[in-house]
Amino acid sequence: MSRSKTDWRIAILAVYALVVVFVMVSMGRPSEASWFLMSIPFLLWALAPVALLCFGKRRANAKGIGAIIVAMLGVAAYYHTAFIAAPDAQGGLVFVFAPVYQFMLAFVWLLAIWAIDRFRGKDPTDV
Repeated sequence: MSRSKTDWRIAILAVYALVVVFVMVSMGRPSEASWFLMSIPFLLWALAPVALLCFGKRRANAKGIGAIIVAMLGVAAYYHTAFIAAPDAQGGLVFVFAPVYQFMLAFVWLLAIWAIDRFRGKDPTDV
């Protein structure tokens, strides 16, 4: 696998991470030191569905496209909750539930890639 295929997927993950951190800081109270410690697990949980599609050698382009779609849906959910919807105490729950839906989409995407490879007669374990 060429290095450029990995780089553009890592760039997707990096941009997504910056957006998620920006929204977390906008919604949270980063003036308290404990806020940073409590936000780390939620940040990792929010990045995990996109990271799932950004790493791995097989079908890099297809996984990269899936990562873009999953990331865009996550950004839409976070942006809507942070800046469009009325302020609500439960708004932070978006960082718990949006990744669940993103994982579902990522798994469906990976299943579709696997199924396409199987029906084309390719071995899904090939690069």
